[in-house]
Amino acid sequence: MAMIDLFSDGDPEFTWRTLQNDGDKEFEMKILGVPMSLEQDVGDERIEDLAELELGTTAAVVWDAAVNLVRFLERQALIEDDGSVCSPSSLKTKRALELGSGCCGLGGLAISLLGCTEVVLTDISSVLPMLRRNAERFITAAQNELKQGNPQIPHDCAAIRGDIHVMELDWFKEIEEESLKAPFDVIVMADVIYTDGLLLKPLLKTLQTLVTPSTKIILSYEWRSAKEHAAFQELFLPTFELTEISRNQFTGALMNEDTFMYVMRLR
Repeated sequence: MAMIDLFSDGDPEFTWRTLQNDGDKEFEMKILGVPMSLEQDVGDERIEDLAELELGTTAAVVWDAAVNLVRFLERQALIEDDGSVCSPSSLKTKRALELGSGCCGLGGLAISLLGCTEVVLTDISSVLPMLRRNAERFITAAQNELKQGNPQIPHDCAAIRGDIHVMELDWFKEIEEESLKAPFDVIVMADVIYTDGLLLKPLLKTLQTLVTPSTKIILSYEWRSAKEHAAFQELFLPTFELTEISRNQFTGALMNEDTFMYVMRLR
């Protein structure tokens, strides 16, 4: 079991991808200084190529884009400017949702420490038991860390309040807006663009149901092909403004050079 501290300035002994593939079904990491154990399902064989995975199995492990999203959110925690993408002061009283949370919901868990009063983690039904366990572990870890005097954690953030909820959200099904209490102020997504664009149209339809013109959407994803990237832009640009986030805002020891990050808003 290995500990990853995303605030570390030193070079790690392994990259996230090698950790993900080393067969460990449980490991430790820190998010904003909060130590926690994460559970993932790597199966009996190592995962080496996303193209070999069936749709739905990708949610069982953590991918590089999610780690880079956490890196970005951590840096936002140090910003006091209300005009930043998601500084703690700009997130007070806000509600956030993560699409495609997977087994751990790293992006949603990280933003739950930045000041949001409620965070909803979502994915398909088969992933929810593991996701729920990891969310419960995180709430306990965050509350314990606050008791230890961690100055980075807002006392009224979602993680401390216990307001991190896990819900099913299948992009191929009609959304129950009342149960989700849509729309949301912030939406985070990591590595939801893959499989040759199979999910792009359902994702677009889902997003349109969950947002308003004031909603901030933060997307982190790993470049896998020019065709895939072009399909994403062709479908989303008519509906959303895309602003690329500078790499120096999420670079670090675990940086994946193929990761891109955008802030998106309805046009």
